Amino acid sequence: MTEQEIARELLKGFDIVPEGTEFGKHIEFEPGLDKPKTKTWKVLSKYDSSMLGWIGWFSRWRKYSFFPSNSTVFEEDCLRDIAMFVQHKTQEHKLKK
Repeated sequence: MTEQEIARELLKGFDIVPEGTEFGKHIEFEPGLDKPKTKTWKVLSKYDSSMLGWIGWFSRWRKYSFFPSNSTVFEEDCLRDIAMFVQHKTQEHKLKK
């Protein structure tokens, strides 16, 4: 069972985790406001739910990008999780066209 599946199982019946939330090692990706053609996600700490930044479409690069909050610091696991999430969501978006 993956870490995400375990977390979902433990939190079944609680309204703590919004539908569509995905998990990294130390962070969560929670769906934000959708725009007409693209989506956004909040990047939150798993430990205290603090806002670490957000992910949204960056039209100049034609891909999803991470926009960190001020004064945030990330280690390699978080950066890897964010990069993989951004890459996956960009590929998913481009396949819909």
